[in-house]
Amino acid sequence: MKKMRYTLNLIVIGLVLIGVLGCKKERWLRVYHNRMFEDSINVTGWEVNEDVVWLGEFYYPWQGEDSIDYSGGYYFYKKGKKVLDEDPGPLLIVNGKTVGITIDYPLEVFAIYEAFDSSKIITIDYSDPWLDEQNYNLATLERFPNLVGVQIGLDSRTDLEKLDSIPSSLRLYVFCGYATDEALEFISRYPNIRTLGVGERWVKVSPDGVKHIWKLKELRSLATPHDYLFRGWNSRHLPKLRELYSSEIILY
Repeated sequence: MKKMRYTLNLIVIGLVLIGVLGCKKERWLRVYHNRMFEDSINVTGWEVNEDVVWLGEFYYPWQGEDSIDYSGGYYFYKKGKKVLDEDPGPLLIVNGKTVGITIDYPLEVFAIYEAFDSSKIITIDYSDPWLDEQNYNLATLERFPNLVGVQIGLDSRTDLEKLDSIPSSLRLYVFCGYATDEALEFISRYPNIRTLGVGERWVKVSPDGVKHIWKLKELRSLATPHDYLFRGWNSRHLPKLRELYSSEIILY
């Protein structure tokens, strides 16, 4: 009888553990812009540095926070209303720390490097398509020793080659205005891509071209003006994908 009770107790304990482990508690991130509530995001299962939050004009690699208050980007609040900032600043500030910078005017930006701790910068917006090769080089990235991710815009066949100049240890947030089957095949060679946006202009992507994206197993976000091409995707294709949405946003 004692042996039977002991066995039953083990079974009960096992069932309780299965129930506890099977019911994973949800975790939510609250996002504020200049102290104004903006969004609440389910971050259950998210990974630090791998998953991202869109803040203004920056992809911000999540650092494990439960709450984010940021300033910078394309919008600001005036009398409680969200207003487009026609002259956005080059910095992203999160919870009081400068963590992101836009490289649109390199010489001017370099001049203010001493105004903040460059070791705190973890995200860079490098998406300006008018940056020439003189302004686009690894020396810029090396100024930020703890950089996590780089946002980059690809607007031509030549632009695709820019990806080769970025260390594979950095995450890539890519907007591809030059979207063809050939371009997507090229992009699929970079497993460090975390977000991918496909532009409205020059979109010439076939269902076969879409299959190249399935190779990006660490992709978190996919935006395209033609979402019908992606209706066949599932978790087997893109196991880490958090969002797939139709968008006509042009980042530049």
